[in-house]
Amino acid sequence: MKNYIEKLKEIGLTEYEAKAYFFLLKKKFFNASELASIANVPRTRVYEILNSLIKKGFATKLPGKIKKFSAISPMFAFNNVIEKMEDEVVHQKDNIEEITRKLTPLYESKKENTDPYEYIEIVRERNRINEVVSNLGELA
Repeated sequence: MKNYIEKLKEIGLTEYEAKAYFFLLKKKFFNASELASIANVPRTRVYEILNSLIKKGFATKLPGKIKKFSAISPMFAFNNVIEKMEDEVVHQKDNIEEITRKLTPLYESKKENTDPYEYIEIVRERNRINEVVSNLGELA
């Protein structure tokens, strides 16, 4: 069980969500108090955990007077995770391309504004002189 819980955490579930999903997979449905007890999750947080699993596509609430919850097939649940990750990668790629376009002219402009005095540093304090000389020795 621990190995499954760790793998579920690696794909983005919290410890409690992973435990709840793992046990939801073992039975057709659970009510909240049964799940809290068997999965060893806090009874006060079980609805929060279940709602989070529903939002993430790992569980569903069954219709009826008594609230019952069921797991979504791992095939579908993990497919949702993969799609979300792919969307995030595309979004990050778009952000990187945009910021690259915006920052490249800034980088290119510094090549045009080279001042020969830019490379000269006047050092007067003894400690700073020693530091600069030491750094020059490391470069050699």
